[in-house]
Amino acid sequence: MRRYLGVLNWLLVGLAATTLVLVASDFVLARANRSLQAEIGQREQFIAEGVRLGRVREALIKDIADAVVSSNDSRLRDLLARQGISIGSPPAAPAGSP
Repeated sequence: MRRYLGVLNWLLVGLAATTLVLVASDFVLARANRSLQAEIGQREQFIAEGVRLGRVREALIKDIADAVVSSNDSRLRDLLARQGISIGSPPAAPAGSP
């Protein structure tokens, strides 16, 4: 009977130690998870800002291109060309127009 109680005692100590290890590992993993979630949030924000800035860039390029076409400004056309953006010549007036 004593031997049985000794084995049971060591079994319970082992289970308690295992529980402590599991609690500690859960704490570490939860902390790492929060860190990863924060990093993911920052990346999502960066992507969202990139999309928004892309729209602003497109609108700005369109406005500059409209200004080039309406004023035939060679400096603005050169600026866009240096950025790899080409603009066709303004459409010619129809033959029968005054």
